[in-house]
Amino acid sequence: MKFCGNCGGRNATGAGFCQNCGAPFRVTDAESLGASERYDAENSREPSGRSLQDVDVSRRRDDAFGDATKEFASAVGTSVLTIVVAFARWFYHIVRPLARMAFGFAWGQFKTTFSPASTWRPDYVPNFLLWGVLGAVLWRLPTSLVGIVYAVLANEARRSQEFELARTRAESAKNWLIADFVVGLVVCVFRNLVF
Repeated sequence: MKFCGNCGGRNATGAGFCQNCGAPFRVTDAESLGASERYDAENSREPSGRSLQDVDVSRRRDDAFGDATKEFASAVGTSVLTIVVAFARWFYHIVRPLARMAFGFAWGQFKTTFSPASTWRPDYVPNFLLWGVLGAVLWRLPTSLVGIVYAVLANEARRSQEFELARTRAESAKNWLIADFVVGLVVCVFRNLVF
């Protein structure tokens, strides 16, 4: 009995081709298998009852399945990477101009608001309430609360057209919020370095 190396099918000892898949056998395979070797090949079994030839064929099938799985995973990985890169490019081209506009607006507001009080227009008093709320959320220090109180008082004075009083309260709010930022930064650095 002779087993095919391609499909694992049983064939006659003298067969030149596999009866199942048609693969050719080497001439030496057909002639070199003696009677005792034939008996050993036919009667050699695994503890599970399967012949060793069947185990070899199943291993080849597992290897082929593993290779196909690797190729599939590689193709899927390449496809996913292509989709992610395309989405990132699209996101970059859409969000970049919006981010530039938002950053430009925020930087302009920051420069105008935190410029010296002598450069403010006589009828303009900046609103520090948003900066105070951001400082309170970011640092959670009492200095931001004082800045918020002064910002609210400055806004009330501005509504009642008392620009000089509003200007002094807004300047106090600005100073408290700058102090809040500096103290919060120092506390954050100290906390991360020490603890």
